[in-house]
Amino acid sequence: MVRQHPETGRAALYLNPMRCDAVEGMGEAEGVALLDVLYRHYDRPELQYSHRWSKGYILIWDNRSCLHQATPVRMPSERRYMQRIMLKGDRPVMTA
Repeated sequence: MVRQHPETGRAALYLNPMRCDAVEGMGEAEGVALLDVLYRHYDRPELQYSHRWSKGYILIWDNRSCLHQATPVRMPSERRYMQRIMLKGDRPVMTA
C-alpha cells in the first residue's frame, strides 16, 4: 500500500478504492477500517490540486506519487480533447 518513489526515495500511498478492497494479513473489518482511514487521508482538500484550464494548456503528473481524477466539463458549451500518453517506467518498489 506504500511504495517508494524510485528517484526521491519518498514514501507514497499506492492504492485505489476501485482496485483495492482488502488488506493482506488483516481481517476484513480491520482491513476495511484501515483502507477507510487511508482514503480519507488522501482525499483531504489541502492535499488536492485543481487545475484551471485554458486553451493550449498541457498538464503532466507523476503517477508514481500522486492520484488523479478527471473532472467533468463545467459548461455544456465547452469541449475538451484529451490525449493520454504513458511512458514506460519501473515497477513499484514497496516499502516495509
